Amino acid sequence: MPFISIRVEGLDQIIAELNGLDLRGAKMQALQEVGDFMANEMRNNAHVITGQMKASITNTVTGDTALVEVLAPYAAFENRRIGGSQGQHNFADRARDATMRMAPNIVKEAYDTIL
Repeated sequence: MPFISIRVEGLDQIIAELNGLDLRGAKMQALQEVGDFMANEMRNNAHVITGQMKASITNTVTGDTALVEVLAPYAAFENRRIGGSQGQHNFADRARDATMRMAPNIVKEAYDTIL
C-alpha cells in the first residue's frame, strides 16, 4: 500500500472546455499588442530631425500577421547609419530585439485574459 495517494479527476472536462474556447480574440489582441510594442520601440529609438520617419511608423494586423512598417523612404539607410555619440542609429534593430524579449510576456497576458 502506498504512503501517499493522489487522485486527479476532471481533466476530460477541463480539456473539453479549453477546446470549446474561441481564442481568435486573444490571438488578434496578442498580434496587435506585439506590433504596437515594436512600433513604439521604433518611435522611441528613432533619430529625429524633422519627425517624418518617426511619424511614418505603422502597425497593421491582418489575419495571422502583424506588419510594422516605416514608410519614410530613407528608413533603411537611417537604421544602418553610423553617426554621432550614439553609434549606429539602428532604431529598427533595437526595437526588434526588445520585441523578441517581450513578446512571450505580451502573448501570455493576452491569453491569460481569455483563460
